[in-house]
Amino acid sequence: MKQKKLTITQVAEITGVHPQTLRYYERAGLLKPARGRGGVRFYGEEEVRKITKIRMLTQDMGVNLAGVEVIFKLTEQIEALIAEKEKTEWCLSDQLQTLIGHARAEREVNKE
Repeated sequence: MKQKKLTITQVAEITGVHPQTLRYYERAGLLKPARGRGGVRFYGEEEVRKITKIRMLTQDMGVNLAGVEVIFKLTEQIEALIAEKEKTEWCLSDQLQTLIGHARAEREVNKE
């Protein structure tokens, strides 16, 4: 399913963040909107969620943009660690099931 792309004006209206502020967030490296013909910025759902988080962190919690960047990087690292942990758990579970199967098969052979 193709994700809907919004212009900077639409995103500004949705999020309540001025277009110039959105451009500033991009220059600061917090946003990376897609670009269309003529350099027009297009924002997807993920960018809109990120803008909402930036606004909440800066306006509601008093975090500066450097702090926002650190929070985003730490969040990415945590998400990567969680994904790795889940992958490891799945692999270990699979290996455990294989060992259990082998142990049951060996027990059946030894019963005979």
